[in-house]
Amino acid sequence: MTEIKCFVLLPVLTRNESIFQSESLYQSIDNLNRFREFLHNYQKMIEIVAREKGAKIIYDSENVTEFQQQMSWLDDEFMSLQYAFYTLLSHAENCRDNSKQVADSLYFIWDLKQFAGIQINRSISTLAEIAEEKWQDENKKLVLMHNDSIHLNRSIIPIIKEDYGKGCPFFICIEHVKNSTELENWIRRNRQPRCFNLNPKHGENGKGAKANKGEKVSVLLCNRKHAQELLESAVGDKRISKKLFNFDHEFQKFIVFEDENTPNNTYHGYHLDDENEVPKNIQEYLFKRA
Repeated sequence: MTEIKCFVLLPVLTRNESIFQSESLYQSIDNLNRFREFLHNYQKMIEIVAREKGAKIIYDSENVTEFQQQMSWLDDEFMSLQYAFYTLLSHAENCRDNSKQVADSLYFIWDLKQFAGIQINRSISTLAEIAEEKWQDENKKLVLMHNDSIHLNRSIIPIIKEDYGKGCPFFICIEHVKNSTELENWIRRNRQPRCFNLNPKHGENGKGAKANKGEKVSVLLCNRKHAQELLESAVGDKRISKKLFNFDHEFQKFIVFEDENTPNNTYHGYHLDDENEVPKNIQEYLFKRA
């Protein structure tokens, strides 16, 4: 199974506003509605990762603490919203518990406008953490989620790793996303491909289902090609079960895909007669996406 790691970076004030847009971000969340929208964008991204098979959320406790301190001027209603956001991180991994960074190395983000490297400090060391993990294994599926707190008009963040006395510095390219749509697209491109496996028990095109005596069998109403298309955009919630769901507009029914736990990431599927078999949060998500 392909493992995906999504690193959360909260905005903190830095001395370089050409890349880190923290100042403008803080000015833009000067009222309750804007702050709620700002946190909601992070929440949507975290929820996407929480639902995805093989995906993990990684955060840096120092980055979170720095963000809290810089937002300490907010009143109680603002703070309660922050608390709701931090509860989402309760099942995430703190990268400081198992840091990959090398003590003798320095990490810089490359600023093309200034044509210079900006050293990554502890409050934004999430960047150094993801860079080091990518350096150790370039095939790992890693992405930075930053909610537009980094201003870059390109798909990668260039990080320089400097090991003094050990040769030339290295460039490490980090992929990043700033909203839930970009994250969903990134996950689809990088997760292990899902493969639909036709189970004869459920038939195909609404025919050929094979039931044991007295057993009711749900039927696959579409063909296997259409089922594969639905599988690729299906969603689930790994915190509840391994099942994935989608809504088939052709037949106006939900379809469920069951994980077969194979190395090829295969699923078999069938349409549902009872929509109550689909968790409410999944139904809401699918209809909002439609």
